[in-house]
Amino acid sequence: MKDKDVSKRAAEFMRPLEKQILMCDDREEILLFACAMLERAKTIIESHLGEKGRMKLFVMGNEL
Repeated sequence: MKDKDVSKRAAEFMRPLEKQILMCDDREEILLFACAMLERAKTIIESHLGEKGRMKLFVMGNEL
């Protein structure tokens, strides 16, 4: 998949999440939703990359 196609597909995936964020009433609900998404993302990543792969990916994100 080309970078342009990946970006377009990622934007499609994000639309429902952005709508869900707009439904949040306050800061606490937004943070709760963010934590739920982070936990789900962690589970998905670990199921495909394994625990070591997930840990390596998360560490790379902290190096910025």
